[in-house]
Amino acid sequence: MGFARAQPILRACEALRGKGILAKDTHEHTIRIAPPLVITSDQVDWALEQFATILTQDFS
Repeated sequence: MGFARAQPILRACEALRGKGILAKDTHEHTIRIAPPLVITSDQVDWALEQFATILTQDFS
């Protein structure tokens, strides 16, 4: 799964790692994640909250 963003996202990936989500920058503007094969809806909700918090920040 990937998320694209207009600005470079290396710092966003580092911020996600600080919140406990492993993510990798791919092609400078895409965040790549590989969620576990078995995941609860609560874990998905938590991860999406973390993404929303991070992706609304300006890392330029």
